[in-house]
Amino acid sequence: MKKLISLALCLALILGLAACGGSDFENAMTKAQAASAELKSMHVDMDMNISFTMSAEGQSVEMPVTMTMSMDTLTDPMTSDSTVSMNMYGMEFSSRSYIRQDGDKYTAYTSTDGGSTWSAQEVDVGDISQYDAAKSLDFYLGAAESFTLTGEEELDGVKALRYDGELTGDKLNEAMALTGADDMIASTSGTEAPSFTGSMPMTIWLDSESYLPLRYDLDMGEIMTGYMQQSLGETEGVTVDSVTATVSMRLSNFDAISELPAPEGVA
Repeated sequence: MKKLISLALCLALILGLAACGGSDFENAMTKAQAASAELKSMHVDMDMNISFTMSAEGQSVEMPVTMTMSMDTLTDPMTSDSTVSMNMYGMEFSSRSYIRQDGDKYTAYTSTDGGSTWSAQEVDVGDISQYDAAKSLDFYLGAAESFTLTGEEELDGVKALRYDGELTGDKLNEAMALTGADDMIASTSGTEAPSFTGSMPMTIWLDSESYLPLRYDLDMGEIMTGYMQQSLGETEGVTVDSVTATVSMRLSNFDAISELPAPEGVA
């Protein structure tokens, strides 16, 4: 939960640093950084869908896990209001979190009963250091060579540049940590997420005029297949038939949010 809180606090910084490849990478990155640095607020939607189909003793079972997040965020002072819904193997969970900055500390208020009661948790600035802008920039710079401009598309009426590529090796594991996917996977299995292997195709859309990032799509099917094989080990008679796993993040309402008042019940 703490990593998810940290992710919410720093999503504006992480998603504001967009990756693109080819000879124009440094120029596009500079523009993306400059545009993101001026942002005061935005809205983020994230969908994560994972489904395992396994067979044992002639029977097949599907194990679906879905998570959706909707979040409004302000950057100064850092404030966010988000709702998260999860369906895990048919069981539904939901929560709302309100996070606000006070000096170098952050307080996260979380409700799992529709706002009837709230629990408070202090998050130190050190807990979100892994999501700082410099490290995110290094991450995308290191992955730049794998991304190429594939064309221009329209997203919700906005002309966008589409970049396609893939992440492998250390960059793959870092991406899983940045998105919080490692925490979600670990929570579904009850164990710490292993090192991920293989490749993860990724598509990024940038506003063709402002260079602000508009959408990120990740296909984690291959790496989740490897994860399931690691988890099962040599379990006799159990096979992984198929694995689908996708993450989509969409950014909107840039500088359209003026305030985020505390929900009723939050002091």
